[in-house]
Amino acid sequence: MRNFRRGGMLFIGMMIVLLFAGSQWAFAVPVEVIMYKDYAQVTEISRMTINNEGNGQGRVRLVLPGKAQPDSLKITLNEDPELKISSISKQILTSKVDKSQDTRQKQLDDLKAQQKRINADIKGLEAQISFWQSQTKAKTKTLNDATNLSAAISRNTKKAWQEKNTLEGQNEKLEKSIGILQNEIREARGTIDKDWEVGLLLTGLKTAKKTVSLKYSYNMFDCGWKSICRIDATTSKGRVEYFQDVEIWQNGKYDWDGVQLSIATQNEKEMIIRENSPEWKISVHKAGNLKNTKKKETADTAEMPLPVRNPTIPFSRSLGKRDVPSGKKMII
Repeated sequence: MRNFRRGGMLFIGMMIVLLFAGSQWAFAVPVEVIMYKDYAQVTEISRMTINNEGNGQGRVRLVLPGKAQPDSLKITLNEDPELKISSISKQILTSKVDKSQDTRQKQLDDLKAQQKRINADIKGLEAQISFWQSQTKAKTKTLNDATNLSAAISRNTKKAWQEKNTLEGQNEKLEKSIGILQNEIREARGTIDKDWEVGLLLTGLKTAKKTVSLKYSYNMFDCGWKSICRIDATTSKGRVEYFQDVEIWQNGKYDWDGVQLSIATQNEKEMIIRENSPEWKISVHKAGNLKNTKKKETADTAEMPLPVRNPTIPFSRSLGKRDVPSGKKMII
């Protein structure tokens, strides 16, 4: 019995290894995130299977989340200095969600076409009703002709009204269905992020090499942080307390678990030079002639040169290892 169990566990283990070895997709693990004001720089590590093409060449594929900017991708090979990346290709992946969107859109188009046909039929019935109602003013020669005309007007008008009411009821149901579909499409558009497939052509590949470890980073939008400040002035304590928190959010597809998280104002390459502007001077007036004091301040200000502004120094701060959920704002 023990041998049977041991053999079964070994078989399951081998199947798992084969499944992972046969996959050419990257299993990416975000390890570090630097949050800027309106985007984040995400660093991931992947162990990938190489599709060996011979002659020292091989291909691997990795997937970037839909909100990533592929042009910002930077890749580092963590092993084998002879292994090089000779080319990179990028394309948008079509997901099952995209196909369901296409199905919804087709249903919406069919409903709108059906609604147009019903509206056309209603217009036709309204024309019929208008015609028969106008026949009440028609002159008849005999009483029998008047009776027959009255019966025809009543019969045809009633039939047209019944058909019109039926079509209008169908039109109301169509209008509701169209509204529901439009809302579903609108909501889905707000949540769909088309992933990017990135293909790498490697050269200098050894025949025995089956996998490669990659470390890569990319910029991701729809995330960021802002500072939340609070000042508590308590007269009984005789002091003013200043508190500063950070609100962080990321609206990607997946949560970030245990990433090394930092916040920053801007990259060093994005440093800006502030425009020249006079500095504020705050002081307390001494007792004396107020007019003379104002004249002295005006003279001092005129003589004071404009300060020279240095490039803004980027601010950054590590927040340690954090879990950052998707679609939720968190306060640190």
